Amino acid sequence: MLRRRRLLQQLRVHHADALNWALICCDYDREMAGDVLRTVYVKVLEGNARFAGRAMLRTWLLGVVRNTAREVRRNNVALLVPLPDKTARQSEMSGSDVIDRAMDELSDMQRQVIYLVFHREFTLEGAASILDANVGSIRTHYHRAKQKIGSRLASNDQSDVEKPYQSIL
Repeated sequence: MLRRRRLLQQLRVHHADALNWALICCDYDREMAGDVLRTVYVKVLEGNARFAGRAMLRTWLLGVVRNTAREVRRNNVALLVPLPDKTARQSEMSGSDVIDRAMDELSDMQRQVIYLVFHREFTLEGAASILDANVGSIRTHYHRAKQKIGSRLASNDQSDVEKPYQSIL
């Protein structure tokens, strides 16, 4: 068990990752993500969520964020805000817009897996731990998400697509 001072220091180190993950788990609702993160910190500091050392601290913290977001969504359905209308963003198509549209077509789980693996550099096993899912299921979501993104990129004019994204396919 971490001492309180060390725990506070580690929470500060991982705050940005926790906030980004809270935003994803709350469908980018900043108010809800802030509520979730405050609740997570209270849980951690009051000892209701304890780090047992079975995983990396960051992995454990992101798991607590995800579970807390689930609790908040279940208990406060009225707080949920619908995602922005996808047709409202289809005006001009740059390479990043193509990626955004491809990401919009993914399921929530596929989007979260892609975020963890590519943006946060987790392994599939680490993503499975955070998402509280079977590694085989995460592999399937990961593979299908890459296929959907690849087919979206292939269907667009390749000159509009930024080359670094081709490496994920």
